[in-house]
Amino acid sequence: MQENTRSRVMTAVDLATHAVISIMLAAFFYFLTRKWTWALLAIAGGVFIDLDHLFDYFRFFGFRFSLRDFFDHKYLASGKCFILLHSWEVIAAAWLVSVLVEWMVPVATGMSLHLLVDYLYSHRGEARELSLIYRWRNSFSLSCVSKHK
Repeated sequence: MQENTRSRVMTAVDLATHAVISIMLAAFFYFLTRKWTWALLAIAGGVFIDLDHLFDYFRFFGFRFSLRDFFDHKYLASGKCFILLHSWEVIAAAWLVSVLVEWMVPVATGMSLHLLVDYLYSHRGEARELSLIYRWRNSFSLSCVSKHK
């Protein structure tokens, strides 16, 4: 299979996995609370965390956008990988906020499940790769993220 095609397929599988898990979490929160807002917030936390990839994309390409270049991960040619929301530190902050702001509970849960799936499958159990501090200390080098080694 051609590398770009393989990359697009793997991205689609990754997105579908996060969507399915987020929908299951949304159903759980809906049945638990009977609040559609909590269900939607669970989906938002579990899926929209991936919007941080846009930061990496726009940092490399500027403000022009190509869906093909995005899904082919061409922005990784920069040698950098920021993925700022994909971090244990951000998840911890979301849970701290949820102590004060109740509706953050489904958001933090969705984000946590997303990061757990990435940890197990994309980062092959390398916990430090999902640390913002670790990536910062390594100048956000792409080489410190196993998914892209």
